[in-house]
Amino acid sequence: MMSQLPDKLSILSLPTSLKPIMRSGNLIYAERREIIHILIAFADMLRPEAEDLIHAYSFLGNVDFIRAKASLAIKINAILPSRLSEKPCIHWNEAVHPSYSLLTSVRRKR
Repeated sequence: MMSQLPDKLSILSLPTSLKPIMRSGNLIYAERREIIHILIAFADMLRPEAEDLIHAYSFLGNVDFIRAKASLAIKINAILPSRLSEKPCIHWNEAVHPSYSLLTSVRRKR
């Protein structure tokens, strides 16, 4: 039963392809070269899609902004104006500043 378990040294041993690199002391350098190679290949793959990615990020930014505004409106119990008239007139009945509303709600919870 004990013979089926792998030896501790065999688990920690490096593949034979890496042993010459490690002997020369360039393992870190080789790892950096491989990372740079992977990143260059990834950038080459994404480069043709750059314009679409920019539009997608812009769209996601707008959606996130709208979601954040809606979340804040729910948190402070904000309302839409009931009707818009031709005269620019605002009635400030029961108006509360949003920052003050959030501050008082936090104090009430304590």
